[in-house]
This record gives sequence, structure tokens and C-alpha cells, in this order.
Amino acid sequence: MKIGHHQGFRASMNGKLGYVFPTIVNNRDDSVLFIFDESSKGHDAPSYFLSHQEDWKSEYALRCYWCSEKGVTIEKYKKQKKVIL
Repeated sequence: MKIGHHQGFRASMNGKLGYVFPTIVNNRDDSVLFIFDESSKGHDAPSYFLSHQEDWKSEYALRCYWCSEKGVTIEKYKKQKKVIL
């Protein structure tokens, strides 16, 4: 998943899946942006998206959360086999 030129990584936080963006940082406390897969777990991250409106998508509504990188677990990529029939 990408937001503008920022690459998100598949991750989990508190048992919930989503994407973490280590290069989108909240300057107040050095937290990073996490976007949950499910809505209504967070907020709209206005401190980032108000100044980067071109990156906003309505699907991000109530899915954003600022968190410490230490509170996030990067999910291991599982290579899937292709089956040709």
C-alpha cells in the first residue's frame, strides 16, 4: 500500500491488521502512521492529511492511528505458489 511516495508495510498492532508507514511521522512525538484494515478503529490523521490533501482517500476515514514503531509488528510475507490449470 502506498500513500503518495510513502510505502506502507503489512503489520499488526494490538492484534489488528493494517499498514504502517514509517516515513509518515507526527512531529509532535515522533509517532508513525498506522492505517487499520477495518474502519472505526482510529481517526482521520488530520495532522498529516490536512497538509497533504492530494494523498487523502475517503477509505482512510476512521482507520488512521499514530503509534510508536515499537508497538507495531511487521507481518512476514508469505510467498504464494501459482497454480496453472
